[in-house]
Amino acid sequence: MKKVYPLVLFILVFTGLSAQNRTVGGTVQSETNEGLPGVNVLAKGTTNGTITDVNGNFKIEMAPDETVLVFSYVGYLTEELDVTLQSNVTVQLQPDLETLQEVVVIGYGTQQKINVTGSVEEIDGQEIARQPVFQTSQALAGLAPGLVATQTSGQPGDDGAAVRIRGMTTLGSASKRDPLILVDGIPDNMNGGDPNDIESISILKDAAAAAIYGSRGANGVIIITTKRDKTGDLKLNYNNYFGVQRITQNLEFLDGLGYIENLNKAIPGTYDDTFIANYIATRGADESPDTDWVDEVFSEDGFQPYHRLAVTGGSERAQISASISHMDQYGNIPNFNFKRYNGRFNTDLKINERHKNLSYRFSIYHATFAAGLSRR
Repeated sequence: MKKVYPLVLFILVFTGLSAQNRTVGGTVQSETNEGLPGVNVLAKGTTNGTITDVNGNFKIEMAPDETVLVFSYVGYLTEELDVTLQSNVTVQLQPDLETLQEVVVIGYGTQQKINVTGSVEEIDGQEIARQPVFQTSQALAGLAPGLVATQTSGQPGDDGAAVRIRGMTTLGSASKRDPLILVDGIPDNMNGGDPNDIESISILKDAAAAAIYGSRGANGVIIITTKRDKTGDLKLNYNNYFGVQRITQNLEFLDGLGYIENLNKAIPGTYDDTFIANYIATRGADESPDTDWVDEVFSEDGFQPYHRLAVTGGSERAQISASISHMDQYGNIPNFNFKRYNGRFNTDLKINERHKNLSYRFSIYHATFAAGLSRR
């Protein structure tokens, strides 16, 4: 029995030592062997992490069950390294060429992100399409820094937002503060098209836009690119949604008797007892009206159906993208409604290897608006 105690003691000591945390350090370098500052170093699957210093060096304390380090840095590919048997490592990150070579629309053409020096913000069309709104300007709210979209009306067909880039940049009427809107390179109204037809939106925010568009770009430029087909088989796509628009909170007013009683408290003797008794007896009749007109006016649930049918297809020499859509927007006030029909046809033709592509766009937009109050 005496020989057992030293063995048990040895096991306990060994287990305690093996359960202790350990420190792993090293250097993170770029593809040119220069230290990278600010690289995120994280133990995989945990929140235990650190960042590299100005020379690319780091130290991190790891638990026994943490064996893999993850290195991530903007513009570089993420790297994972097993450090189970290592306490000092050197990691070389490689540039993320795919991200840097993404194409953005910057004016009368496109350019790779790596070459863009101006302030350009890009919004993917999926961010617009996933929002159940009929006006593109509404969907821009909160999607891009430096862009403010303010909606001042809820009237069907007139509920577009006022868009401002870098705030109020000039004096005068509101129209003089609007940014220049280009849809497939043509000045247009962003709210005239179907938001689901948008491929991407580029926002030119700095003064470099004026070098391309002159004074018309003084308030910034919003470039909308519609969807075009890529080489592939013929595809038919249909999507729709249905919604209801309601008043979130209506105002509550005093009824006729409450108004009389409170006015008598403020100005005693305005209404005598005989008048009040007669009003109570005939309350609701023509001579003693008691109608909440706000509740009467906002009496409808605004039903909003939407349908879209799109066809895409093509080969290496010809690509076609066509879509038609229809939307109804009924307001919360009777006889206020808005209908819109959209049609878009985009074609890209490649004549031969020596000539540039020929692009053709055809768009139809028709809207009907009805407004009026009916007497009851």
